[in-house]
Amino acid sequence: MTINSNPLIFSIDQGTSATKCCVFATKTGRLLTQHQIPISPSYPSEGWVEQDPQLMFENVLKASREIINNLVKLNISYLDIKGKFYCSVSFFCFIPFFRTVTFNNNY
Repeated sequence: MTINSNPLIFSIDQGTSATKCCVFATKTGRLLTQHQIPISPSYPSEGWVEQDPQLMFENVLKASREIINNLVKLNISYLDIKGKFYCSVSFFCFIPFFRTVTFNNNY
C-alpha cells in the first residue's frame, strides 16, 4: 500500500477489448507500471457485449501477476487492493455460473 508513506493506486480495468492493470503513485500521479491482455468479446444482440467470465478472471490474474513482478523490480513489496466494478460475475469454486453482460460504449 505504501512506499515511504506514498500510497499507490492499483487499477484493474476489464474493458470490452482488454484487461488492463496499472499502478499509479498518488502523490505525483506518475504511472509506475502497466500491463494489458487482449480479450475477444461476442456481440449476441445490438448494443450487448458478452465476455467469458472465466477468461476475464484468468486475465486479471495474469495481468496482476505481471504488475506485481514489475513492482518487485521497483522494490515495492506490498499492496492493499480495493475495487469498484460495473458488472458482476458469480463464481462457485472459481467456476463462473454464466457469461458476463456488460455495457457497450459504442451505442
